[in-house]
Amino acid sequence: MLGRLIRYGIIGITGVVVNVAVLTLARRLLPGSPTVTYILAVEASIISNYVLNAWFTFRQPPAWLKMGQYNLVSIGGLLVQTGIYRLILAHPWNLALRVWVTQHHPVWTQVWWVTLLTNAHWNYLVADLCAIPFGTLVGFLLSAFWVFRPSEVVGDGTGEAAPRPNRAGIDH
Repeated sequence: MLGRLIRYGIIGITGVVVNVAVLTLARRLLPGSPTVTYILAVEASIISNYVLNAWFTFRQPPAWLKMGQYNLVSIGGLLVQTGIYRLILAHPWNLALRVWVTQHHPVWTQVWWVTLLTNAHWNYLVADLCAIPFGTLVGFLLSAFWVFRPSEVVGDGTGEAAPRPNRAGIDH
């Protein structure tokens, strides 16, 4: 499972590259539509992540239905990640830390890492970096246990899905 999680993370990095490339190209082609270009870039990265995860991480052929499920999984991971991101940003220590450092240690505010620490932009990056692993873990778990779950195979090894019994235990 750890190997799959690592491969899933590697594919996530390629998704960032796809996202940035598509966003850059789309912004040049549609300069007056920032929301549309962003949605195109995100969807392109989701599709590339799905195909690469199917092949590389879970060793399964891509399928349309599973790509739809993967889109839902991506939304779930995004919601968890966004919630944690917002929670971290809303935490009182952000403001309290900046106020405390500037009031009690004005000399330290000139040091580069303290400047980063007390700068609001750095807090956004820290919140993002703290939230990403949670969204990634949720995405990975939902992918592993829902989207790419192994199908039951017939005993002859053909790889064809075995019929699932109904609730009464009778095969169809």
